[in-house]
Amino acid sequence: MNFKKDDNLLNGKGERDGQWITMPNGAKVYVPEDMSKKDAIEAHFEKTNEFRKQNKKIDKFEHPMHVYAKSDKFAKGHSLTTTKKDKGATAEAIVMRENPNPQDKRTSYFIPTSKTVPISELSKPQKGWKLNKSDNKTMKPFRDSPFDEE
Repeated sequence: MNFKKDDNLLNGKGERDGQWITMPNGAKVYVPEDMSKKDAIEAHFEKTNEFRKQNKKIDKFEHPMHVYAKSDKFAKGHSLTTTKKDKGATAEAIVMRENPNPQDKRTSYFIPTSKTVPISELSKPQKGWKLNKSDNKTMKPFRDSPFDEE
């Protein structure tokens, strides 16, 4: 089954406390409600590869998140889950080849909708977690530009 990135997947709805904005390069990104377009444009994101848990403000189940880019105040990433369809999520979860948590042998999935969240609402990076190379290739097309490129 092949999936394609759909920037209008949520149509500005479906995620709580957020909004879609169009960046100067034409990319549409989903940002927290309290983040202005000016703040989003000025936020300088650096590429990273880490896993953090989301706190109850953004995810009542505190799912982990694969963070692929971060700035001083915000992080971009995909929520991870161990269920095929996350309750309340509008996007079908996509199966991962390996669970990034070495302590968890359950099948892991990622939500293909990239989201931007305040770093203050994420835990410290999880130690020992890693992303399988083939999972990285699967997730890459669903990342916000320019992080969706080689």
